[in-house]
Amino acid sequence: MSRRTVARAVNEGGKYGELQLRREIMDAPGFIESSDGTTHRGLTVESRHITLLMPSYDLDVDDSDRSTWTSQTRFIEVAPALDHTAQRQFEGTLKAAGRIADTYSRTPLATQNNRTMDTDDYHRKKMGENKDHAADGKKGFGLSAAHKKDIDESTGFDRLFSSEGWAKTSFSHSVPTPEAQQNKCTHIFGGCCCHKDLNVVKYGYHAVQNIYDKHDIPPPVLLANKSNAATIDLGANDPDSAADKAAIFVQERKRELYGLEEPTKFPDVSNTRYGCYTYAAAEVVCFHGIIQELVEQIIDAKTKSGTELVALALYGVSVSWPYMTMVRGPKEAPVNLLDLTDLHRKLPVFCSHLASNPHIILDPTTSLELLTINGRPFMNNFLFAMVDQLRPRLPHLFLVISTMFSGCETGWIQFTPEFHVGGTFDRLTPLQRSLLLLIPATNDRNEGMLGSYWQHMKHHPNSTAQSFSNQIRWERNDTQAFIRKFCDDAILKFVMREIRKDGASGQRAMFR
Repeated sequence: MSRRTVARAVNEGGKYGELQLRREIMDAPGFIESSDGTTHRGLTVESRHITLLMPSYDLDVDDSDRSTWTSQTRFIEVAPALDHTAQRQFEGTLKAAGRIADTYSRTPLATQNNRTMDTDDYHRKKMGENKDHAADGKKGFGLSAAHKKDIDESTGFDRLFSSEGWAKTSFSHSVPTPEAQQNKCTHIFGGCCCHKDLNVVKYGYHAVQNIYDKHDIPPPVLLANKSNAATIDLGANDPDSAADKAAIFVQERKRELYGLEEPTKFPDVSNTRYGCYTYAAAEVVCFHGIIQELVEQIIDAKTKSGTELVALALYGVSVSWPYMTMVRGPKEAPVNLLDLTDLHRKLPVFCSHLASNPHIILDPTTSLELLTINGRPFMNNFLFAMVDQLRPRLPHLFLVISTMFSGCETGWIQFTPEFHVGGTFDRLTPLQRSLLLLIPATNDRNEGMLGSYWQHMKHHPNSTAQSFSNQIRWERNDTQAFIRKFCDDAILKFVMREIRKDGASGQRAMFR
């Protein structure tokens, strides 16, 4: 096949995916939208998914029987935007909804089903959003909620006062079903659990930084980063670089001293990676002797500045690391945010108890129920042996640990409002919970998709976000099963014509 034929085939798959999304949105009782953004070569791109109930598309299954439906997350698109502001995110959603609605409404599939879709139908069905804990995300949620309210109010007004509607309206026809009424009244925000923990760690660390002035304690010595050049060398894949030599040295010393076959890569704290600072802190605390040996030229300044690292590492092993495993779950069985109320109400209490009783962390007789948020054994027992060795050299250790957990207590209260008593989730009715069914506990789908897009563009620099989205929509959304069950030759011809019209429209050139 020629390159043009391949491109058309990919885009046709994506167009079928849009038809599938429209049908699934209109058939589902409601859905949750999630999104995230990043920049690629100075250009902002936004990733969007929706989670909703949908049929299996098995040829032997009656799709009208909703007992056969399951909750799945569908990929919508990765799309360029002028910036990552709340307004641009909201406009991007409007644009995606309009495209999906327009495409379906002109297909033979819409004629066969005697149904059309407009952009507002997307927002009528949307029952909430899953985003990061950022100001633009909260503002974008507000814009979306206000838009849904405007749609519902204008729809009711038009129905009541249009001449045709006035003549035909009766109580039996104007009263919506319980399902539709609950959907109309539901628009909730569910924050990504990974970002909750990320921000809580910041709260705890900022609290620790205030200790020094408050208690007149000398702060840690600030050191210039002398390893920048070595880190740059590592990117060149030079086996003789300073960074590679340092990594080999650390690995050899771990093997000699402790019999450990540890990976050579130090936890990456130069990027915003979940838990990376607590993992790095644990690495430094556990192997501080090796690291001091490696950088002996600055050992005198570092020997008494490890208290913050110990507090970070202990929070990680007690709360952060087990919390991540609890909220993520396996890919085939994602954790539902609605099921995590008890966990998130426990977190502030748990941190408060450790803040009030920091000594129990290093007491071997303390119950695991008081030491880890999941009540299971520590994920790094080696850490505690090393902290015990360091204790005589860290006179303010328990003060710092107490402050760390106290700051984290404040953070958990701040970033879990949907779980508070009388909060968003408490106010949901049983019917609303049954309609929502699943709110993803994390925003990993969008973050992972943005990473996939970055890799795709790295190897296909002439590609576009649109062609990438078309390919992923086909691959991830089980679109082939949808085509097999619902699409005939008339729809095939429609899709082929649409792709050729898109290619002749010059949209790609206009975007560039």
